Amino acid sequence: GVRATLFANAGTDYRERSIDKMRTGLALKAETADDALIVVVDGDMNGRSPTTSMTPPEVLYFADRRGWYRAMDWLDEQAIEGLRQGGARYLAVSLPDASLFRAGYPALYNALGRRYHVLFDDSRGILYELMPERSAP
Repeated sequence: GVRATLFANAGTDYRERSIDKMRTGLALKAETADDALIVVVDGDMNGRSPTTSMTPPEVLYFADRRGWYRAMDWLDEQAIEGLRQGGARYLAVSLPDASLFRAGYPALYNALGRRYHVLFDDSRGILYELMPERSAP
């Protein structure tokens, strides 16, 4: 019936998102040092506050890394700088939401590209190296 179709479609979307997050996680595992701390960003918890959200586990799990989760809605340059000073070496936008980040947060997307080294921005997601910070032109 209708309920079964809704659940089937929701499950398919969830599985596809999880596979995309796995791709980002495996790319992080290949591109980062074992002890690197990573900030993982996506849109899953947009619309929630940090106190009412959860940490989507896939990217950090498949990367076999530790770090922080941040929803796109919570991010600004000051928050990222605070995480960088707290030891975050990379910031990764997971694949299913990389296009949302580029289109929906263009000022932040462009600022990060100018301020930090972009290791990849492609079918794996987006990965910024936060340390060392790029020197000003």
